[in-house]
Amino acid sequence: MESQSNTNGSNSKRNNYHWSFLDQKIFCEKLVIETMKFISITIIICITLLGLFGTFAIFTKQGNRKANKLLGFFFLLWAFDFLDGLLLLEGFYLEHPNFALWNESFVFLYGPLLYFYTLHIARKKIPFKWRFLLHLIPFIISFTTIMIFLSYSS
Repeated sequence: MESQSNTNGSNSKRNNYHWSFLDQKIFCEKLVIETMKFISITIIICITLLGLFGTFAIFTKQGNRKANKLLGFFFLLWAFDFLDGLLLLEGFYLEHPNFALWNESFVFLYGPLLYFYTLHIARKKIPFKWRFLLHLIPFIISFTTIMIFLSYSS
């Protein structure tokens, strides 16, 4: 009789361990889901603020207007970059893989926008020079390549 109770007791311990493992797994899954929701909400807030600030900077009529427009476009690019991260996080690209690379070439605009912004802040008037467009060559090459790739993949 005692041997049967020991056997049943060890089985119940094993079952308790098994259930606690499942409980931990469920807890971790819920924690990951809640964390993803928090990150998504934070990204949405960042997109909104960057979009509003960028739009305000573009359309404001005070101060150095060219510098404000460049800074506004810089912040709008950041908003698009955050939007790309949100779409990736929410699984949009799993359903629509053709749109996955739409934002990749914009990375090459950060440097030129900051460079032109600091030029306009540091100096009062800057005459347009054709050599300024050389800073846009990486963006143009990347954007054209991605558009060609996307047109062939769809």
